[in-house]
Amino acid sequence: MKKRTKILSIMLALMLTATLVPTALVQAFASDYYSGKSTPDEPENDDYIESFEITKAPDKTEFYYSEVKKEDFFNKLYDGLEFRFNMKDGSSIDYSYNETGDYIDFGGIDDYGYLSVDVDDIEYDSYDECYILSPGKHTVRYTFTHYATAFNTYDYTATKEINVIVPELTSIEITKAPDNTTIEKYYDGYVWADDLMEGLEMLLTFDDSTTYNYSYDEDFEVPACFYEKGIDGELKIQGTDEDGTLNNLPLGETEITYELSGCTATQKITVLENEFILNPITKLELTKLPDKEFSAPYTKEDESNSIAYNMKGAELTISRKNGEKNVITFSEGIYKGHDDDGNAFAPYVYFTDPNSKPIFINVKDLGDYKAVFRLEITDLTLEFSVKNTGTGDTPATPGEVINPTTPSNPSSTVPASSQGSTSATSDTPANGNTGNGAVATGNAAVSAILLSVLLLAAGVMAVIGRKKRFF
Repeated sequence: MKKRTKILSIMLALMLTATLVPTALVQAFASDYYSGKSTPDEPENDDYIESFEITKAPDKTEFYYSEVKKEDFFNKLYDGLEFRFNMKDGSSIDYSYNETGDYIDFGGIDDYGYLSVDVDDIEYDSYDECYILSPGKHTVRYTFTHYATAFNTYDYTATKEINVIVPELTSIEITKAPDNTTIEKYYDGYVWADDLMEGLEMLLTFDDSTTYNYSYDEDFEVPACFYEKGIDGELKIQGTDEDGTLNNLPLGETEITYELSGCTATQKITVLENEFILNPITKLELTKLPDKEFSAPYTKEDESNSIAYNMKGAELTISRKNGEKNVITFSEGIYKGHDDDGNAFAPYVYFTDPNSKPIFINVKDLGDYKAVFRLEITDLTLEFSVKNTGTGDTPATPGEVINPTTPSNPSSTVPASSQGSTSATSDTPANGNTGNGAVATGNAAVSAILLSVLLLAAGVMAVIGRKKRFF
């Protein structure tokens, strides 16, 4: 029994020794071989190019903003380009893009390369389907990719600088006067700048020897060519306020100055005083009630009885200083709104004749069957009642007018309307694959062998234990 157990133990020890010693030798050899201490059999680098440089810039290094948008922009970054490969053996080879193109064959099997180009900060406009570069200097990167073998590639980069410029507008010339060369001021003394631009046409001249026929009716404030050329600016009349109005035009014949990107042109116009200043309103009268019969007073909770919202059919008579009278018949309001206090109001528009300026009339509910008129062409207001029933012994007069000619200068409760017009550098190669590949150091193999030995030992011991019980 004991003798047999000793024999089995000796056999197990010999097995372990026979397995571990060769494994350790393999591990040591592999570590020493790939650490660089032994290099006689290491394959040589198959890339013989040391560097890549630009020897002559392309023919064109300055581009107008609009030229970048053209399809041939990238082709022009190549035209006239010359470059050189400096070899590791000290020699060099010169190439011209105009002669070789972007493909170079070095003559060996799977030994060739391609030249590509890219520009820093360039963007693609998917809407206009073109490239865009902001004005200023930009770096152009030329990359040569060398396919040294079927598996190994190496990239070399050299840079050049280009400049993107924007043409300057040198002059503007009026070729067609605006439609309104005689214009009447509004009641508050202003003139819309847009009214003095409609119909205007001008010839624009640029320093790149191009011209553009500008039309305000088609281009509006910004000429269409400005977008193409990358120019900032819009047409203005000198003296225009931020809200698009001219407030200091003198009456009579005067001159206005159009300005666009630093260039100017002048136009003579005649300015007239507002007719309601020359012949002011002296009296307001509600001469006909609205068609709607109001059975209850207006409340903020129930707007169905809003007078402001239901002025259709009413008539307002305006009396002028010279005895002239105008009757305004109400139809539907422009919209339904509320003032800062939540009271209902609605604006209405009226024309005294087809060629006149519009008269805007605001009606606001006051409650208790009352409302008030405010017109932008007079300081007068009209407070009125639409009661159609009375109480007790003092019945109310239908359509009773209260203080019809009270002059006042109330602060407007109507939301303010918008008043505006509708040298070369080279890099060493970035090796994508050196050909050496990944080397296994044997760690995984050693682990597998040790695990196998341990399992074998466990199996042997298990057999011994079973036999011991049997004997």
